[in-house]
Amino acid sequence: MPATAPTTHLETGWDATTPPGDTIVRLGVDATVAAWEAVASASGGRIRRGSGFVAVDTGRPAGIMNCAVLTVPRLGEELEAAIAEIEAFYRAEGGGEALLWSPWPIPDLYRRGWELAGHPPLLFRQPTGPLEVAAPDELEVVEVTDPTELEEWNTVVSEAFPLSGVDPAHAPLGPGVLDDERFCLLLGRVDGRGVVAGLLVAGGGVSVMLLTPPHPTSWRTTMTDLLTTSGEVTALDDAAEDLAAALRGEVIRAGDAGYDDARALWNGMLDRRPAMIVRCADTDDVSATVRFAVDHDLVFAVRGGGHNVAGTAGVDDGLVIDLSAMNEVVVDPEARTARAGGGATWADLDGATQPHGLAAPGGLVSATGIGGLTLTGGIGWLRRKHGMSCDNLVGARLVTATGEVLDVDDGSDPELMWSLRGGGGNLGVATELTYRLHPVGPEVFVAFVVHRGERTTEVLEAFGAWTTDLAEEVTALALCGAIPEVDEVPEAWRGESGVMVVACAATDLVAGQELTAPIRDLADPIADLSGPMPYTELQTLFDEDYPNGLRYYWKSLHLPGMGAEIVDRLAEWAGTRPSPLTTVDVWHLGGAMAKVAPDATAYGDRSAPYLLGIESNWEEPEHDEANVEWTRRCFEAFRSLSTGREYLNFPGFLEDGESALRSAHGESNYERLARVKARLDPDNRFCLHQNVPPASR
Repeated sequence: MPATAPTTHLETGWDATTPPGDTIVRLGVDATVAAWEAVASASGGRIRRGSGFVAVDTGRPAGIMNCAVLTVPRLGEELEAAIAEIEAFYRAEGGGEALLWSPWPIPDLYRRGWELAGHPPLLFRQPTGPLEVAAPDELEVVEVTDPTELEEWNTVVSEAFPLSGVDPAHAPLGPGVLDDERFCLLLGRVDGRGVVAGLLVAGGGVSVMLLTPPHPTSWRTTMTDLLTTSGEVTALDDAAEDLAAALRGEVIRAGDAGYDDARALWNGMLDRRPAMIVRCADTDDVSATVRFAVDHDLVFAVRGGGHNVAGTAGVDDGLVIDLSAMNEVVVDPEARTARAGGGATWADLDGATQPHGLAAPGGLVSATGIGGLTLTGGIGWLRRKHGMSCDNLVGARLVTATGEVLDVDDGSDPELMWSLRGGGGNLGVATELTYRLHPVGPEVFVAFVVHRGERTTEVLEAFGAWTTDLAEEVTALALCGAIPEVDEVPEAWRGESGVMVVACAATDLVAGQELTAPIRDLADPIADLSGPMPYTELQTLFDEDYPNGLRYYWKSLHLPGMGAEIVDRLAEWAGTRPSPLTTVDVWHLGGAMAKVAPDATAYGDRSAPYLLGIESNWEEPEHDEANVEWTRRCFEAFRSLSTGREYLNFPGFLEDGESALRSAHGESNYERLARVKARLDPDNRFCLHQNVPPASR
């Protein structure tokens, strides 16, 4: 924005149209943007944000883009500077011819418009409307002989911009903008390719606007600008419309009703703004969308539950393939299998299987998507009794990078099934997953013992001793964090630092009580919440601790034991947590999951008996840096005491890259996975998750 600019004085005509008392309408940037958002939402339109403007497409046949929102008391230097600031945007975006429209006929406004355009513009006016001020000599006035040519524009404005609670005389936009005293001004083209500036005057408020269209009956604004793998942005409005027409699901773009909900990720720290979200209804939709993305060389992400801490289910300016509507679960109780859509959550799967007394090993939070968790491993309450989620994957329907649909199991393609068991989202879109089920519940015995924070070392030592030879029916977790604020805990201790041991006994209730007795008998707990619990309730036990929109940054390392140095360091770091919502956790592993050989699945080695989870959770953006930095320091403090392997569902922001993947999978598994990748996805289209590039040919 230039420091100085010529002043345009618009006092003539201004005073006559200013509200009584010379009141200036000063909405402010935030309020004005909010008004535009409401307009776009009400009209089924879209919004696209830039660094210094908000672009609006009303979703009507006449596209409107409000490219900057200003509030100025007079049309002077501020207006001139604002026009200069956004002129580069107009020249870059293009998209037809431009209109300048105003509630009042102000010649100086017209003059400024064509000065920017570089040549005289045209003024369209309805034949019945008197021109209250004389048109400048250079202005060519075109009488519209067919009122229907502008009727569509009038209708669009009247329907799209009814601003409730604002006097129409003072409204930035309102009914009848093109009535008998109001005009639209065609400014022409810039550099032969597009739009110049439009201005809308409203009291003291000025919105600098871009209005496209070659002709009133075919106006539209290209808003589907998608990121390509080369880093360029390509306009695909027509192609996107064709795709939308071919799908059973829906296409959601910036500004569409529901866009913000559709793009929102579980991790509130990550604010991804995709250009387009395709919410698929079935595998055919997924196949068509993958082909669309590949044909246009687009960057795209795949969303199941949107629950990955690294935010891999979203991508700025790119395309998101959203499976959330594909959440049907079909259970075969005789065969003890369940076939679930790729958008299902563990709540969906448990809700379908538990009525039959069956379950597939899942995670610890019911809102987690089954796809991301399973394909990357999956450790939950049944891991020691029945293995990991990926160990219980017996089949899948996969859409590859060519759009081909594969139904795969160990008989049809054992190498691909090997890869899907822990290889992440590298090979395609899993639109269906088939699981082996196990008898579980309906109730399990749950140990849940709470101790005060100063006993952290003592409790962790007892936890290590108890788990050394623990029966595989019991899966346990020790958490160092804030004491739950629940009725069963004495009020004085709620929210204070504590250490909790939680365990699930996947056996009969009597045996479960006996197997968990040693840890429950540790003297002087603050509270013992242990007892029988429906398995579905256990699966939601921690849901309230991990709500949508909280800010998360998690890291992990596998531990070789619970020796004194590790226990002391755990107690030390638990006492320095910068957020009361953060926990430092120890997951007991082993049992069934450890019986699977390192090369039997892409997941890799399972020999470590414990997993350290550093789960940093906080609320305010201003605390981002402190929490992330603390987590990384904690991670580094344990690296030398660990096996060096991370759990890829707790990957931070994937900043450790290839080295973390090679360590997690193991070198041999990594190279093997890369070879399968080369067969299924040689151009590395599926690259936004824990990416293993295809092996070189």
